[in-house]
Amino acid sequence: LVSIITPVYKTGRLLQETVESVLSQQYSNFELLLIDDGSNDDTISSLPQYNDERIKVITQANQGMARTRNNGLRIARGEYVLFLDHDDLIEKDFLSERVNFLLSHPETGFVGGTIRTFPENPKEYLSAAVDIEEEVLFFKPEFLTTPSSYLIRRSVLDDNNIDFNESLSSTADRFMLLKLNQVTKGGRVSSGKLLYRISPGGFSQIIKPVLVDDNERMYLEMVKEGLLPVKSKSRFKALYFIMLAGGYRMVRYRMKSARYLLKAFFANPYVFFKRLILKKTN
Repeated sequence: LVSIITPVYKTGRLLQETVESVLSQQYSNFELLLIDDGSNDDTISSLPQYNDERIKVITQANQGMARTRNNGLRIARGEYVLFLDHDDLIEKDFLSERVNFLLSHPETGFVGGTIRTFPENPKEYLSAAVDIEEEVLFFKPEFLTTPSSYLIRRSVLDDNNIDFNESLSSTADRFMLLKLNQVTKGGRVSSGKLLYRISPGGFSQIIKPVLVDDNERMYLEMVKEGLLPVKSKSRFKALYFIMLAGGYRMVRYRMKSARYLLKAFFANPYVFFKRLILKKTN
């Protein structure tokens, strides 16, 4: 059984497209948990009355994305788990390809695949999965970490007490991948794409103080949990601090920006000067 956990918040009629992409799956042994996180619009009531016992609607007061996903995980019954966002779509062979991969690769704890953005200017990416430290921590632009792309063994989550870090928001998906990388291997399939909706003005597309703060908080959580990369630690720290410095400069937190530039220099002077020289030449 696959448990599909979908937090819902003011999605409007896009949710119907997501639900119908799930119902069209070739692999039919699933439950779809639609968790309404305190929406005050007609997102749930506007759904057609699906006569399908696999669909369950749960309502709750607003608790945020990470906690809502964790609430879903606690009531999910499946051997495999998919955290599907409320406006994304999955191709018909999405579940079957991933279930078959995990069945034939018992050493693998999670599997991603190809991600196509839509509706405008479609581009294709890969799920970060095979070399998590390099693909996630060193800002490789060809990789994404959206949870909608991954099928995860429930036993890996339960046996290692892994769930979404509720102190994080936009970085919680990356943080979970780092936790998974500590205890298991990931894989990728070439078929069964995720259609990842990019909304103009979406949360992760706009640089605001709360977004930069969340990236700072992720670094602090990584230190606390021992998740800094084993290899190239100083390189990672310098690059991450430069990223934070740039973010804080964009939101006009100049003192914080200067402090992280200084931290980047002391972490790895070579990376610091190389990045500044490349930026000037570009």
